[in-house]
Amino acid sequence: MDKIDAPATSPVGSPLTVVLTVLVNGCQSFDHLEATSVASGASLTAWGVDHTIGNKGVVCPEIIRSEAHSYQFNPSARGAFQITVDQGRLPPLTATVQVQ
Repeated sequence: MDKIDAPATSPVGSPLTVVLTVLVNGCQSFDHLEATSVASGASLTAWGVDHTIGNKGVVCPEIIRSEAHSYQFNPSARGAFQITVDQGRLPPLTATVQVQ
C-alpha cells in the first residue's frame, strides 16, 4: 500500500469515495478490496495475487508500479468517520473524514 486519499469533509447521506494507491510488481497483481464498516468508520484490506505461487521457475520483471483503486462508503451519521487500511506487518494507513 502506498497511500490513502479521502476528502476532509463529506455530506451526511452522500457517497464517500476513498482512493487507495497500491504497489504491484511483475509477479503480483491487485485482486480486490475488502471492507468492514460501522457507523463511525471502516477498515479496508487490499488483496492481491502472487503469480509465482505454484509456478516454479517464473521470472518476474522488476517493474514496480502504483495503481489507484477506489471504494465507496455511505456514512449515515454526522461526526468523524475514520478509515483504517491494514498493511500487515507495517503500521496501518488512516484517514479521518468529517461527515457533516
